[in-house]
Amino acid sequence: MRLQFDIDIKDEAELANIIGCNIHELNEKINKFGKSSILEYLAMIQGVKVFKRGSDILEYRLFLLVDNVFEGKTAR
Repeated sequence: MRLQFDIDIKDEAELANIIGCNIHELNEKINKFGKSSILEYLAMIQGVKVFKRGSDILEYRLFLLVDNVFEGKTAR
């Protein structure tokens, strides 16, 4: 499924700096964060992932970020 929508970002330069990319790469980087978020919501909506502890939710969220945003690579 292809999802597409527009958002307004007040300070693209600041956001790019925080993420560690240039402004030309910002759309691609934000899309990776968006994919991670959408996958988390879909799992929740479908009842695929049912967590009993808040820390489990955070670990799953971190897993999705590592998998989608950081291409499976963790910091050294």
